[in-house]
Amino acid sequence: MKTRLRVLSLSLVFASLTAADLANAASAAEQAVRELGQPDFFGFLPNRVDGRGLAQPWGVAVDASRSPNGLWVLDASNNRVLGWRDVTTLHDGQRADVVIGQPDEISIGCNAGGVSAASLCFAEGFHSFAYSPGLAVDAEGNLYVADQFNLRVLGYRRPFETDGVADLVIGQPGFDQVEPWSGVSASRLFRPHGLAVDAQGNLYLSDEIRVLELDRPFATDAVADRVFGQSSFDAQEVQLDSSGPDRMAYADGIAVDAQGRLYVADGWMDRVMVWKEPLARQAAADLVFIQGVRTCEYNGCNSKGIAVEPDGDVWVGSHEQGRIFGYRSPLDGLDGDIEPDRVIAAANSGQVYDPEAPRDGRPMFAAGDLAVDSTGTLWLTDVNRVLGFFDPWNGDGRADRLLGQVRRDQIEANLVDLDGLAGPDGIALDTSVDPPRLYVVDAHNHRVLGWADAAGFANGQPADLVIGQPDRWSSGCNTGGRSLASLCIGSRLFNNFNGIDVDAQGMVWVSDPGNARVLGFRSPFTTDTVADRVLGGIGCATGSRGMCIPGGLALDKTGNLYVADIGNNRILWFNQPARHSAMADRVLGARNFRQTVCNDAAACFSQENGSHPGLDINGGSLAVDAKGRLLVGTGGFVYVFERPLLPGARSRQLIDLSGIDGFPYFPPQDLATDSAGRIYLTSGYHVYRFSRNGAGPTLELGERCAYGYDLPEGFGPTSLCNPAGLAVGPGDELFVSDAGANRVVVFDNP
Repeated sequence: MKTRLRVLSLSLVFASLTAADLANAASAAEQAVRELGQPDFFGFLPNRVDGRGLAQPWGVAVDASRSPNGLWVLDASNNRVLGWRDVTTLHDGQRADVVIGQPDEISIGCNAGGVSAASLCFAEGFHSFAYSPGLAVDAEGNLYVADQFNLRVLGYRRPFETDGVADLVIGQPGFDQVEPWSGVSASRLFRPHGLAVDAQGNLYLSDEIRVLELDRPFATDAVADRVFGQSSFDAQEVQLDSSGPDRMAYADGIAVDAQGRLYVADGWMDRVMVWKEPLARQAAADLVFIQGVRTCEYNGCNSKGIAVEPDGDVWVGSHEQGRIFGYRSPLDGLDGDIEPDRVIAAANSGQVYDPEAPRDGRPMFAAGDLAVDSTGTLWLTDVNRVLGFFDPWNGDGRADRLLGQVRRDQIEANLVDLDGLAGPDGIALDTSVDPPRLYVVDAHNHRVLGWADAAGFANGQPADLVIGQPDRWSSGCNTGGRSLASLCIGSRLFNNFNGIDVDAQGMVWVSDPGNARVLGFRSPFTTDTVADRVLGGIGCATGSRGMCIPGGLALDKTGNLYVADIGNNRILWFNQPARHSAMADRVLGARNFRQTVCNDAAACFSQENGSHPGLDINGGSLAVDAKGRLLVGTGGFVYVFERPLLPGARSRQLIDLSGIDGFPYFPPQDLATDSAGRIYLTSGYHVYRFSRNGAGPTLELGERCAYGYDLPEGFGPTSLCNPAGLAVGPGDELFVSDAGANRVVVFDNP
């Protein structure tokens, strides 16, 4: 009765509107009114940026002018530098005290607000790679930052006590200017990397194929006074001989010890070059010691960090070797025959660009930046985190302190918690309660998040429930081992068509493709998050008990469940599985339970190919409408089984998507129907609506998001980056998971 009154009142309102009013109302309906997973409609990064998480951290520097010391971390993908004032009181995942380069802790844009003394740019887009930009702090607490994309180095006077606005610029004529690169000189840079400051305040900076020295730039000027690794300031000679002491191929991390000696990590040659008196002599290095056994095959393939302790002990990281080397006073003899006294091995260094979680407190990446504070703690920038080793010379090689994450087995971009999403996919509403509950498959975090009030949540509100992980911080596949409380969802093989649905009693069904099963959770808000029912789960198998990459799910009004068994090219039907057997009762799209070759176009979800992972997935979305029809999205079509439970039921083509944006690359990722029987589907960059008989589209939601390696342009409440999951609320409001923007948006009865 309430729904009828609402519809009647709306019809009376619209009857009094002009044509212009109706057009404006239609436009407003196509703008999202609420969102989850981001602080506002203009955020899009995974796991939501805040003052705790990190994404591609490179530089780390200790402010020894303070007691206790302060710590600075360059957070490259978020185009900012974070500062913690006291290293002695840090706890895992602690929020930073200072943000430099952004107006607040939730902003991430390259040159936010335009190029200025308050902006930074290390990565033009979130998926761009930053080439190990570094940091340095002088004896007075002044901070230097290699603002790499802007081809400059910025200097900040005591930013812990003042502000995040730079007071010095090196490499550009002004704070608001970025002149394109046209060659190197004493005042123009190619690509600044590591930074180091000696006891007198002289600045050294590595500039790819050379190192520059500037005499006390805060007190003098921004023009280099000395050059190392090249014959002159404008020379660009690349060294290809690993034994040559007077040229360098890839000057990366640099350091200066208490005696003023200069250390340069030549990444391409996997070696360290040392100048004993750099202010007096810039010719060939006095000493070269090598960590590796061969040179890399391309420039920059072996990024290297370096740090020197006050007593002359040296730490060097080597990506190619997958180790961090410690040398006890290596320059005492200067004989060139230097063996490491301590080695900290990295875990999985060879797969650092596609790492596998979970990991322990060992470093993932041996080539991050290094710094040592006055307590002897060694700080290392690692994969989306910073590790602190309290006793690096004698410890077990596992970190004692963690920034950027809370758990030591986490390496996700930005901090995983209940605020953010990473690749959200399937979405479902539990209308058995009032207000309805909302469930979202957070695919890349291998979990399902739940909100208790789907009708009243505020923008960016944290989830109230997590399913599939032991806590809000975890994101690994089968964290803690495969169990009834774990999920494995977000693999590259099956990161689409991750199904979820809720029956009339509030039981939540979730596809768990990594474990070849579907799990059922009885009212998890009021009971627990341990599965009560398991369908499949015997490995990638056929038969009535087997599944192989279960995808889309759909429930009819009596609680019968359909499962898109993608790897087996079939659709399974379970007769009220919440109450009855976990064995499938019928199969659609195949002749029998043992067949894996589809005999109905609707079920041709996958086909083998010769590449990794060896399978092309063409579809797998399902929906059941109010009449009991089964809708299936495969390839460029939506098919319908009018009476899916009749023996020998066959589908017919209902919707042809060949004319929509993005065809033929985007099959329908999800399907849903509203109270009028209209069909919604996500495909490409939009949400489309069709009539019950397949005519249309009668509505197209979402302005195409310019999303890729650059930041989205014009991104906001009207745009969609990669809409995936769909759910229709009791009042026909539309919930959309926008996987490309890591958020869920709500359109009010579009």
